[in-house]
Amino acid sequence: MAQTWTNNSGNVKFSVENIYQPKNENQIQDLVYQAIIKKQQIGVVGSGSSITPVTFAKDGLIDLKKISGFKAIDPYKKRVFVGAGTKIKDLGENLWLKDLALFNQAENINATIGGQIATGVNGSGLNLGNYSSHLLACRMITGYGEIIEINESQPNLLHAAQVSLGTLGVMIGLELEVRPKFNLKEHIDHEPYQDVIRNLDERIAKNRHINIYWFASDESAQIFKLDTNSTDKITDSCLVETFNEARETERISDQYQRRINKSHEIYPQKSELSLPEMQYFIPIEFATQCFEELREFMFRNLPISKYPLKLSATGSDEAFLSPNYKRDNLAINIYANPNENYAPFFEEFDSIMDKYQPRVNWSKMHLLTQKQLHERYEKANKFIDIRRKLDPQRIFLNSYLAPLFA
Repeated sequence: MAQTWTNNSGNVKFSVENIYQPKNENQIQDLVYQAIIKKQQIGVVGSGSSITPVTFAKDGLIDLKKISGFKAIDPYKKRVFVGAGTKIKDLGENLWLKDLALFNQAENINATIGGQIATGVNGSGLNLGNYSSHLLACRMITGYGEIIEINESQPNLLHAAQVSLGTLGVMIGLELEVRPKFNLKEHIDHEPYQDVIRNLDERIAKNRHINIYWFASDESAQIFKLDTNSTDKITDSCLVETFNEARETERISDQYQRRINKSHEIYPQKSELSLPEMQYFIPIEFATQCFEELREFMFRNLPISKYPLKLSATGSDEAFLSPNYKRDNLAINIYANPNENYAPFFEEFDSIMDKYQPRVNWSKMHLLTQKQLHERYEKANKFIDIRRKLDPQRIFLNSYLAPLFA
């Protein structure tokens, strides 16, 4: 009997014949063999945090929540081996107990590490890679039903697997590079737009992490529960969050907007509000010019753009489908009211961004075409060749992704 699968935000919903929760890789392998024999289409789901139908499958979904947990930790080589269904929030404290930490993390701690890697989810920081960049090896069940090991001795396979959108097979086990544990120091200020734009490049370069929320209206901060701690006008101002590594002599502190604590406790987001959202990545050298143009665009589109515009910096990596492939980026998030007709708003944003060589966040809404894929991702053909070899029957290639990667 068909079941309905819905993502966390509720904007993606579809009917699927079966939803499986296998307990081990042998059970997953059996499911893949059955799909091959029956010529079925199957997908893989983690936490359901993507707001695009990247996991869509009509015949079966493999939920990896039971393929989770720590398999081993090597504190000397600074490696950790985990199941793909392990949640980000379970990584932080367990690594800390071994005096280790993730290099970087995104804001959603309830997502699974496998899902975040598969979609190339970013944290922030010009000198820091995303989760995918720290994937050193993995075990995967391919479209042949075979279990393969992918590691640094196979760089093309590894760079394809680091951001695969689930189209190569079922990633089950991960080997991640980690580092010695560290505390982060928070610094949050509310500033006029003109003060921020004046030295934007310098701010991005000198901070480990920087997030900038530009407010299009006085409502913007309230929607995201961002506390400006100010009686000043909110419209056309910014909340600037920076995070830097604390010195060993600096003590843990809960001082307002100046906290110091464990890295995995300081950075995660304060709001889990789900909204229609796009996140595009442009070369960092266009940061100031693009910010100025987007400010004008947002004002033109009130009230749809009453939501904040978010900016952050991201560092380059080697994953073929990563937005950060071999370049440092400015990541730009825009949001819309789900009760408005936001399609024209997103289309105009996409059109404006076209001149800046944009790449996309695969877990957010985007308007990328096949032509643009090959123009903006120089290794797209290599990725597609690998995908065809690992999944020749296309059992992992759904109708949402096929127009790009068939």
